[in-house]
Amino acid sequence: MDFTGKTVLITGATSGLGRAMALTFAKRGAQVAICGRRADEGAKTVAMIEQSGGRCLFLPCDVSKPDDVSHFIQRTVAEFGRLDCAVNNAGVSGDLRPVAETTDEVWNQVVNINLTGTFRCMRSEIQAMMKTGGGAIVNVSSALGLRGKE
Repeated sequence: MDFTGKTVLITGATSGLGRAMALTFAKRGAQVAICGRRADEGAKTVAMIEQSGGRCLFLPCDVSKPDDVSHFIQRTVAEFGRLDCAVNNAGVSGDLRPVAETTDEVWNQVVNINLTGTFRCMRSEIQAMMKTGGGAIVNVSSALGLRGKE
């Protein structure tokens, strides 16, 4: 599929699956905006995309922080003029202890990033997409979304 002229935003794209998606979208012609909490890894992803001739914007962003999310999406639209596709890939698994041993601190971190962070991203992404006629959003989950730890 050709994404020439499209803007794709990916959270959690500083390594792993997020980075692979960013590289793939860029190879298919998309302008890519990525975020993550590790600036050094974000810079590496940008360099990889630019070396292959693509355009990429990286911003440090913690999706559990509302201001980070708003700033990231606003800067993406300011830089590329629109938002056509978003992949909400940022997520953490916590410390993977059994539920009976999980602390409130760990639980709150997982919920704030994986659930509330995804909600905040979607809310801002939808608002941006509606201004230019719509778009597509993909939310990534892990196997822990299907079966938790006992």
